[in-house]
Amino acid sequence: PAGTWYDYFRGTAYNGGQTISYSVNSSTWTDIPLFVKKGAIIPTQPVMNYVGERPVTNVYVDVFPDSAQTRFEYYDDDGVSYAYEGSNYFKQVLAAQKTADDVAFSLSAATGTYTPDLQYYCCRIYCETTSVASIDGAVPTHYGSLAALEGAAGEGWAEATNQFGYAVLVKVAAGTAKNVTVSNNLVATPTFDPGSGTFAESFLVTVTSLTQGATIRYTLDGSDPTESSAEYTAPILISMSTTVKA
Repeated sequence: PAGTWYDYFRGTAYNGGQTISYSVNSSTWTDIPLFVKKGAIIPTQPVMNYVGERPVTNVYVDVFPDSAQTRFEYYDDDGVSYAYEGSNYFKQVLAAQKTADDVAFSLSAATGTYTPDLQYYCCRIYCETTSVASIDGAVPTHYGSLAALEGAAGEGWAEATNQFGYAVLVKVAAGTAKNVTVSNNLVATPTFDPGSGTFAESFLVTVTSLTQGATIRYTLDGSDPTESSAEYTAPILISMSTTVKA
């Protein structure tokens, strides 16, 4: 069919509208290809021996954004009763869309009265590059690996590569409306080292941003920086009570 298709296990991309020859192992049939279309939103969970073996607190979501918005409705219920025929279910719409510089990924507010074990969506958003990821306009903590992101107590983001190439990893709370933006036009919030505190003598403050090449402007009077504020070029000497903003 028309569109761009990815071999889910090998990561190879193919244009639709053609016939391809695929070599598979005819003895084991373990490498039969599975193709997913650009625009797909695919949730998965850890493998279990039976339903309910352990709580599903994290759902992993592969996001292959396209220029047209695509949607997936995540659904869950108690799995044993007919209460879903009423309102005892959990539904939440996940949507994604790619523009020239950004990828927008959104969660609708959940509907239904059922409360699942689900706490977070751990999203793998595939894109060429990014400078930062934000959740509802704020940049969450950046982690150095997927393992660190998974082990974190709350939301955050990281970066990784796999068979599809580069991916932005975003851990976002489930159940409520959220807007995630993966962008090359956003600048990560600057961080200070050392952070706020009481110091007995003069010291230097280093200001950094995860966005490479970002221009950082700062103030020392507690006001919000503007484009005309001082540009950060070297550590700032602090010798008295000062509020630094960047």
